[in-house]
Amino acid sequence: TSNGADLSWVDPTGTQFDYELVVQLAGGGVPTVAGDIVDITTLPLTVNTLNPNTNYEFWVRANCGVDGNSAWVGPVP
Repeated sequence: TSNGADLSWVDPTGTQFDYELVVQLAGGGVPTVAGDIVDITTLPLTVNTLNPNTNYEFWVRANCGVDGNSAWVGPVP
């Protein structure tokens, strides 16, 4: 068993924003709290804090600075 996953995504706009990322238990619904801010240059992102034999999903949204955030995209199992 493993406690990690490599996460990656493509921004369809081609713009390099920072991103907020939420990794949660599968079936958790749209996140209601802010996630960790990840710089796109770090992709793929390795998350090593997962519990073995547990289903997770991740959600991502662009952090557009003073313009706010995009809508959450996900869930990705």
